[in-house]
Parts: sequence; structure tokens; C-alpha cells
Amino acid sequence: MDTDQLQRFFDKLRPRLEMARKVDERLNSQLAYRFNVLDYIRTSELGLSRVIADLLDPRATHGQRTLFLDIFLRGLQRSSKERGRPLHLTRGYGKNENWDVVENSVDVQVERTITTPDGPRRLDVSVEFEGSDEHRRCVAIENKPYAGDQPNQIGAYLHFMKDEYRHKHSVQSTNHLLIYLSPTGNPPSSESLDKEKDLPAAIRECNFAVMGYSRKSVADSGKDENDTDASRLLLDYSLADWFSECRRQCDVERLRNFLRDADTFCKQTFGGIVMTDTTHEQMRQFLRDPNNMKIAMEVHRHWPDVRAGIKRQFAARLAERILARLREDRQLSDLQCENRVTGHDGKRWQDISVYRPGDAWRVNGHQVSIKMQAQRQGTEAWIIGIATGDQLTEILDALKVSLPKSLGTAKASEHWPWYEGVRDRWGWWNRDVADLAREQEKDGEATLYFVERFAHICSIAIPIIDETILKHKADQT
Repeated sequence: MDTDQLQRFFDKLRPRLEMARKVDERLNSQLAYRFNVLDYIRTSELGLSRVIADLLDPRATHGQRTLFLDIFLRGLQRSSKERGRPLHLTRGYGKNENWDVVENSVDVQVERTITTPDGPRRLDVSVEFEGSDEHRRCVAIENKPYAGDQPNQIGAYLHFMKDEYRHKHSVQSTNHLLIYLSPTGNPPSSESLDKEKDLPAAIRECNFAVMGYSRKSVADSGKDENDTDASRLLLDYSLADWFSECRRQCDVERLRNFLRDADTFCKQTFGGIVMTDTTHEQMRQFLRDPNNMKIAMEVHRHWPDVRAGIKRQFAARLAERILARLREDRQLSDLQCENRVTGHDGKRWQDISVYRPGDAWRVNGHQVSIKMQAQRQGTEAWIIGIATGDQLTEILDALKVSLPKSLGTAKASEHWPWYEGVRDRWGWWNRDVADLAREQEKDGEATLYFVERFAHICSIAIPIIDETILKHKADQT
């Protein structure tokens, strides 16, 4: 296939899409079908967890009692059975008197605090079914729309649930289920779930499953087909499927509209842009031509690499723009900026790091830095914060106390004394790759946001880091 063929392909396709867009604009002016209420509410990890938990709660304000929870459990039951791995918890759901949803016996919590050998942790969503020791059950959801895993996170959750919900009279019986909800249907990292010990047990006991935000994202996630363990964990049921099914079975128009928006949000944000019916019909007609289909398949095959390349190029230019912005401030002009890709276990992270030159911020061979990091393969799901290396516990603890006083409360982890997710619009870039391509030549909304936010954090954090490291080094001598 040569360049001329591709040019003719897009030349023929372009007028069809332009016509479809004009039709869509007229329809939108009358029906406002592009309006989505989730564009105006908090769609951070916590915000999305609250939406999920509220719909699962029979006593929540939606007034539908156990309808949405029942749909969720039956979806898990159906999907896991079809995949040949029936989940232990839902295997008998709705089939006997001891396992059914009763409105007053369900306790739903967001950020439920639990105790583990590693210390206190929080389950993003916990749905507990009260009952006797033998009939007490729990479904928990670890929601990972943007951020990566913490060390031993999923392993610790599974051990807690196994101890908390095991039948006293039958240690082999499982009364719990942990769902790992990820954008692409990818399983947790090996740091979070030990592949040699915890993963085989979770597969054998059928108390752990992986769910994607949308079915399309699961299909296009690019998982290794040889990773049989990961494929056995994955459900053929997505969060978008649940929203869609709830909408079909709900009679309240206000809720139906919200559920439609939630379904669309999952597909657009985590599964690619959803075409309108007009655009879809034009594409179908155009691709009925075998020659057009052949070229389209070639474009589709190369698109992931092209998209990843655009994002990497944007990140490289962003690093240059950040350094230029910092040099405008005399107090920050000596900083060094580094743009690199790191990773392990087949995963890659895009890092943009800023630090003092030489060994000013290096302690015991480990570097302290102000960093922007993409949490998944490619350059998606950015966080911004202060990062420390291993074995810097004293500095980490000191910064966990001092940074929130000036930067405000945010998240912290084993290697990040302070970090925040980026603003929702730029938290996930799959839908904005065309915007990023344009910003290769000229600063746009994304570049200005990242540069200014990063520079603001640097201006506040740098004096605090300077003081903390100097004090630590003085104490060491």
C-alpha cells in the first residue's frame, strides 16, 4: 500500500464524514444528545466509586431498591459461567433461600477501612450482605480508572476478605468476591498480586475477577493472548454493560438519562470515541467496498503505534516547555528536567522529572524529584507530585507532613509523599490524541495546563524539599 492509495482513501471518506457531522450538529441542536451530565461532575477515582456504590446501594436516593444490585450480581453470575469459571460467590445467587438480596441486609461503603498485616488500607467499594456467620458475604470493587497499584495491594485485600468472610464450619467455602475494575480489563501488576502465590489461589478459589470499564476497551486492550491466567480472570461483562442493562430495566426517565450518560462516559473515556448513528451508517456504507475495507484494516493495524508515537512526542515537547517555563523564574533556573520511559514486568511509565543538579537532592544514592508520571503504557493517566526513591523513609515521612500544609491535601504512597491526579479532561488521553497531534506545533489547552500546574507545584514544593533534605543531611553528620 502506498501513500497515494491512502490519500485517495481519505479523500473519498472525508466528504461523507463532513456530511454526517453536519447532520449530527442539526440533531444535537434539537436533541442535545452530546450533552453528558458526567462532564460536569467529579469523575476522579473517588467520584466514580461513589457513583458505582450509590447505584449498588438499595437504600440510596435512586429509589430502585435492589434492582441495580440484582442486575450487577446476575451479570457477574452469567458472565463468569459463560467464561467457564463460575465465581464462587454468585454461583448459587437467586437459587436458594439463603442467598438473595434483601434491602435491609445490604451495607454499602466507599473507602471502607480494613486492617491488613501491611497496616490499614481502604476498599474502594464494599457491598456487604449481612447474615449469620455462614451466610455473611461481601463483594468488593478495587476501582483503578487512572492510578497504578500499590505494593501487595490486591494480595492484602484478598487475604483480608478470605479471613473475614470464611465459613466457620467450612474453611473451604468462599463467601467473598473481589473485582479489579480497570480501564482496559488488564489484571493487577505482579507487585500488587503475587503471580506465584496469590494469583493461583485466586484462580483456584474463584473469588477474584477483572472487569473493564467498557467492552470495547477489553477487546482492544492488547493483552498478551498467551497470558492464560489473565484471560481466565477477565469477565465478559463491563461497567458500561451494567449501566446499559440498568437503563433498560429502569422505568424512571431521570435515572435512564443518567445511566445512558454513564454508559457513554465509560465508552468514550476508556473505550474510544463512540460514533453517532449518522456517522456510523456513513462508515458502514463506505467500508462495504472491499478495497476500502482493506485499506481501513491496514490503518487500524498501524493506528496503535501511531497513537502511542503522538503521545510520546507530546510528552517530549512537554518536558522542553516545562524546563523553559521554570527557567523564567530565577529561583528555579538551575533545575534539571529529564524525560524518560521506565518500567518493569512488561509495563512502561512515561516520566518527566525535575530536580536540583548534582547531588543536591540525592540521598544515599536515591533521587528526590518533582515528577509527572503516566501510570500506564503509553502516556495516559498522568499524576503530578513529589517522588522519593527507596530507603528514604525519613525524608518521605517528613514530606508527607510538610507538603500538604502548603500544597493542600492530596494522596500519598510508599514512594510519593504527595501527588494528585491531573484535571479530569486530561486524565485520560485516548479521546484527545488529535488535539495532542496539533499541539506538536503550537501550545494548546493541554500544554498550557500541564506546564502551569507543574510550575506552580514546583514553586511551592522546591523550598520545602530543599529544607527537608538539608536538615536530613545535617542530622546524618
